[in-house]
Amino acid sequence: MNNLKCSNFQLSKYYFVFPNEIIWKCQRCTLCCKDSRKHIRHIKILKQEGIGLSRKIKVPLEHFAVPTLDKTYSHEILKYNGKCIFLKDNICKIYDSRPLICRFYPFEMKLIEKDIYHILFSGKECNAIDKGKKLNKEYFRELAKNALKNFTD
Repeated sequence: MNNLKCSNFQLSKYYFVFPNEIIWKCQRCTLCCKDSRKHIRHIKILKQEGIGLSRKIKVPLEHFAVPTLDKTYSHEILKYNGKCIFLKDNICKIYDSRPLICRFYPFEMKLIEKDIYHILFSGKECNAIDKGKKLNKEYFRELAKNALKNFTD
């Protein structure tokens, strides 16, 4: 995955750089929902996501997440035996309301300079690479729209 060619697009006042030639489709293996031998998962959520999820599932935020010192994400979802507490029988119980960080996997978005974000491949352990279809600009545009909506709500 090194030396990926990149493209870019503009959305509102922001510019996004994204990797080309990535073939990926989630296989629902749940590897990203739990710790592995190589990686401890940190399922972080934005303040608004925590509030919204709390309302949706009718459970206080402090019952499913702990505060973080992260400047972007306010909380981290609790885990039980190294697995996200919302993962039951290998099914995400909040899939339709899953956090931005889960929607982005195996990518992450980094601010590289004012108003310029780089969407990076970060899922080295992901089993779905080279499975599915080639991701296009529209795929990354939708991710970026979702991110901006969550960051500006």
